[in-house]
Amino acid sequence: MTGLPLSFATDTATIRFPRVTKDARNNAVRVFDADAPAPVEISGCLLQPGASVEVLGGRDVASDVWTLYLPADAEIDETCQVEVDGVAYAVDGLPAHWTKMTVANKVAILKRWR
Repeated sequence: MTGLPLSFATDTATIRFPRVTKDARNNAVRVFDADAPAPVEISGCLLQPGASVEVLGGRDVASDVWTLYLPADAEIDETCQVEVDGVAYAVDGLPAHWTKMTVANKVAILKRWR
């Protein structure tokens, strides 16, 4: 199996894993700070836009949903933050493996609030 053709997969994603610590009530808390693992850059990615939702009712908030196709061996999970072209996203749910004929990739749904 191969990844997406390089002519499509021109994006580079920076993956950040959180450091897990405990709060005052001994609950696990994920923190992205200087003590978190070093970010990992992954080339050969493809970021595609998805839906956009505007939330009204006393506040003006919108969320964008994106699909990120990564190489099949990329390390990413639902706790990560992802940055592409200077824009930060949260991973929404557990990334999945995507296979179509001879192409294999990992797919992550990303969300950005603004």
